[in-house]
Amino acid sequence: MKPIINEIEGGYIVQFIRNYPHSLEKVWEAITSPDKLRQWFADVDMEYQLGGRMDIHFNKSAGNKKVGKIIEIKDKWIFEYLWDVEMNETVTFEVTPIEEGCRLSLTHIIHDAAQMPSIIGGWESHLDMLEASLNGTPSEFPWKKWETIRDEYSSG
Repeated sequence: MKPIINEIEGGYIVQFIRNYPHSLEKVWEAITSPDKLRQWFADVDMEYQLGGRMDIHFNKSAGNKKVGKIIEIKDKWIFEYLWDVEMNETVTFEVTPIEEGCRLSLTHIIHDAAQMPSIIGGWESHLDMLEASLNGTPSEFPWKKWETIRDEYSSG
């Protein structure tokens, strides 16, 4: 499913929505537990509390690092953090129950338009990896898919 992109002053809001046939608790753990995050996203060292530091090491993909800060936690509903404290970009995960399991809404506020294609490709790829991890079959980062999506959004 393609993301919803809205232009705002100083950047863009990019939202991804995925439905998973898994419990809200299982998805919540996958997005907030360093052990589970490692399976589909990155090595994350975090102080799981409001204002806590989040060091994100992309071991599954580019190998780069982001230093973030947790800015909102509403247990099993909303987990929001500064993606990069220097760039002041936020990432928000919102998990809501639906009849078939739960819905994950991921919103990333991006200020650097030049980075948007890579970020969209990254989240699309990582959300596929999340689905595989939830299904018990962790996967490697899909570079080809990331390149295809990045190129699609780079060409407008």
